[in-house]
Amino acid sequence: MKTQLLIILVTLLANCSTVTSSIENDTSEKVNYGNNIVILSDLSNRILRKKSIHDTIIISSVIDKLKPLIEKSVELNIYDKFNFYSVNHVSVDRIYSDDMGLNFNIDLTTFNKNELDISNYLYGRIEQDYDSDITDIKTSINLVYDHNMGSEILGADIWHYFNDELDHTLIDTTTERYTFQNKTYATRKKNKVILLTDGYIEAGRYANDPTMFDKKNPNQSKYLSAKLLNQFRINFNNSSYQSPEEFFAVEKYGLIPLQNPLIDEIELLVLEIDDRTIVNGVTTVSPPDSKIIKLFWAKWLKDSGMKPSNFQIYERFKNERELDLVLSNFLNQ
Repeated sequence: MKTQLLIILVTLLANCSTVTSSIENDTSEKVNYGNNIVILSDLSNRILRKKSIHDTIIISSVIDKLKPLIEKSVELNIYDKFNFYSVNHVSVDRIYSDDMGLNFNIDLTTFNKNELDISNYLYGRIEQDYDSDITDIKTSINLVYDHNMGSEILGADIWHYFNDELDHTLIDTTTERYTFQNKTYATRKKNKVILLTDGYIEAGRYANDPTMFDKKNPNQSKYLSAKLLNQFRINFNNSSYQSPEEFFAVEKYGLIPLQNPLIDEIELLVLEIDDRTIVNGVTTVSPPDSKIIKLFWAKWLKDSGMKPSNFQIYERFKNERELDLVLSNFLNQ
C-alpha cells in the first residue's frame, strides 16, 4: 500500500513539474493590434454622378466611429492613426493656401506615449482637442469635394497608385515588443484602407501606353474601362461558356498583378461599385458591369498578394443603415 501511495505521489509531482516547466518555457508571443485607418478617395469623374449616399456622408460615418477604436487601443498602449488621401494628390494640392489650415489626419503617436497628454487631448482638457480636430477634418474634406466638383475633373490611376505610391507613408508595419513575467508581447497596427471608387480603373494615358497590356496575354491589363468591360461581355455572350466566371478563368482574363509587397499588409474595403450599365434602376445588359468588375478586382488583389479574407467590395448602398453595418463590421473585425 505504501509503495502504491509513493508511486502516485511521485507521478503527481512529475506532472506538476511538467506543467510548471511548460509554463516557464512558454515564450510564445501575444500580439495586440491597434489601427491605422486610411480613407483613399478617387476624386475623378465619378463624383459628378448622383448617389443616394454622398462620399462625404460615408467619410463622416467612418470618422464618427474612430473614438471607441482609439480608446480601446490606448488601453493596450497602442496609438492609432487616421488619414485621408486622394488617389490623385493634385485634387487636394490645388486647393491649398497658407491660411486655409486644412487637416486630414489624427496621429496619437505624436504624443510620444504620454498618457496624460493623450487623455487631455481625447477628453477636451486642452484647446485643440480631439473633437476640434474631427471638426477640422470634416470641414477640410468637404472643401476638397466642393472644390473638385466645381473644377476640372482629374483622372485617378488606381493601378499605379497601389503599385507605386502605396508606401510606408500610408501603411504602418512597425512592431513594438516588450517582456512581462517571462512572456513576450508585441503591438502592431491593422492597416484598414477604405477606397472610395466606382470600380472602374481608368486614366487618360492608357490609350497611348503600350505597357497597359500583358504582351503574352492581351486579356491582362492595368486598367478596367467601360469599353474593356463591354468587350468582355460581347466575347462572353458570343462564346459557348455557361457562366462569366468560367469564361473569365479559362480565357485568363484579369488585371496585371501589382508588384508591391505592402499589399499583403492591408485590409481593403472598396465602396461603391457604380454600375454604368444600370439606367434608372434597370439593368440594360447581361452580365452587368458590376458582376464583371467584381471578378477582375478579386483576382487582381489575390494575385497581388492580398488574402481574399482581407478584401471586400460593395455596390451602391440603399440607405445609411446598410452603410453603417458594413463600416462597423469592417472597422471592428
